[in-house]
Amino acid sequence: MQLEVKVDASLQKLIHKYQSLPEDVDMAVLKGVVRVVEEFRKEVVGRQGLSKYPRHPEGTPTPSPAGDPPAQVTGRLFKSVKAGPPVRVKQAHYKVSIGPQKVPYARAQELGNPKQNLPARPYMAPARERLLRRSSTIYFNEVRRVLTGKKG
Repeated sequence: MQLEVKVDASLQKLIHKYQSLPEDVDMAVLKGVVRVVEEFRKEVVGRQGLSKYPRHPEGTPTPSPAGDPPAQVTGRLFKSVKAGPPVRVKQAHYKVSIGPQKVPYARAQELGNPKQNLPARPYMAPARERLLRRSSTIYFNEVRRVLTGKKG
């Protein structure tokens, strides 16, 4: 005896959906990475970061106390915070470089420079800490959209 089972069109769609699920989840993670990078940049240059203190003229004392983000003089550091493109390491795993570009004093502002009597005025590390609390929610929401079929 031989039994033939035909799969109807709706079941075919479901099978196809689950076959493409790994790629869909990977794309959702990539969307999450892009959103996290955008949020990170906002944290760095926003009110808790490089925009916390008003600009001051070059050569005048900074209104920024040690341990807080630096106040702007020229705005070069503020404008220099850029992100590279996400690089896929493996499925659902990406790396992104983000930080100040071509600003020689950026590292000294973040970490301090005792030789120049410059205290640390971190702006990247605090932004990272603030965003770490929210980043998993961002990824989760993107993957949930894929799993539930919701557009977003």
